[in-house]
Amino acid sequence: MSFKVVNDLIYRGFKALSRRLRDTPLRRIRLVTHLQDRMFQKLHSSGPVCLLGATFHTDARDRIARKRLALYGGGEEYELHVLLKRLPVGGTFVDVGANFGLYTVLASRQVGIQGQVMAFEPDPDNAMLLRRNIGENACGNVRVVQGALSSGRGVARLYEDPVHRGMLSLANVRGNHEWIDVTTMTLDESLEESGVRSIDVIKIDVEGAELPVLEGAKRTLESTSGLEIFMEVNAPFMKRFGYDPLDPLHLLVGLGYRLYHIDESCGQLKALSPSSGARLAREHYKEINVFCTRRHA
Repeated sequence: MSFKVVNDLIYRGFKALSRRLRDTPLRRIRLVTHLQDRMFQKLHSSGPVCLLGATFHTDARDRIARKRLALYGGGEEYELHVLLKRLPVGGTFVDVGANFGLYTVLASRQVGIQGQVMAFEPDPDNAMLLRRNIGENACGNVRVVQGALSSGRGVARLYEDPVHRGMLSLANVRGNHEWIDVTTMTLDESLEESGVRSIDVIKIDVEGAELPVLEGAKRTLESTSGLEIFMEVNAPFMKRFGYDPLDPLHLLVGLGYRLYHIDESCGQLKALSPSSGARLAREHYKEINVFCTRRHA
């Protein structure tokens, strides 16, 4: 039996064990996560990660993103499953906070050549990886916009996180002293300038800046009855922006949306009120993902 075969067998067992431990209190023990990181580095190759028939390059500095993608399919398999199921062939998808392009690439394949994808990513390094993954997966229906969606046009500081490239934020959550200036814009204006008249699904993952994004998309939200939203709610990050998780959830309910918690641990959508959603976000270990629709879930 060759070394590669043995390594693959060990890696498969390691991956299965990691997935079983993911939703247990053990994942919060630093020694356990440290040992898992060391094992992953030993067992997994340094090349691109393949997922659902697509190939993804990640930032070499970001071991967290690479591990989550390889072991857990990005860590949000159920959300990704629901999102792709709700996204029609020939539809339009908007990815706000696209990072290296996991959702962008898979949504591009789902909507097909008659559909379109707009991917917003403010960080230059992430945007470069995003374009690389789009190119290598032959996604000819994607338009990348290098900028941050917000409630208005301007310039803002994007605070860097060298270890976790998916945790860059317009709020200085971790007391970082490194930032770059990025252009901000609204979704309403961006869609109008691009000639996009309606969208089917939007994913918003902007590390606490979800409320400003929604405020800059009010015209789109009000005029597109079938639009569905997948949104991260991160209470600590939102607090740094000066608002509560109740605020974006109340805004959406006021526009006629029903809210559902995307529960990755059991693969279910669970109905939420704004108050229960805000409470769950405050109590959760990191963040929760919420599905918002005016239709039946």
